[in-house]
Amino acid sequence: CAAAVLDGQLYVVGGYDGNEALSSAEVYNPTTKCWSIITNMNHKRSSCAAVSLCGKVIVVGGYGGQGKYLAECEAYNPTTRQWSSIPSMQTGRSGCAAVGVDGTLYVMGG
Repeated sequence: CAAAVLDGQLYVVGGYDGNEALSSAEVYNPTTKCWSIITNMNHKRSSCAAVSLCGKVIVVGGYGGQGKYLAECEAYNPTTRQWSSIPSMQTGRSGCAAVGVDGTLYVMGG
């Protein structure tokens, strides 16, 4: 799975359940000490990276199963509670790292 903090809340996305990659996502609110399920991502992915950037949670890459390393990326908007596709990377990456700096997303490794 991957995790990112946005507006003081911890978002945890994807992962592997022992059989397949997951598209599920949850958010932890430290004030209420409660986890909530949010809308599933558009793609199942394990070993992905997540980062908060420009008010959204951005998820990149990962392993989708059946030999597919993902180039697809998506963004979660907490206001609309929806995932939307954003431009894919040029190369599929699993086990990569991501960081947002000054509004720009950087993805390394994988």
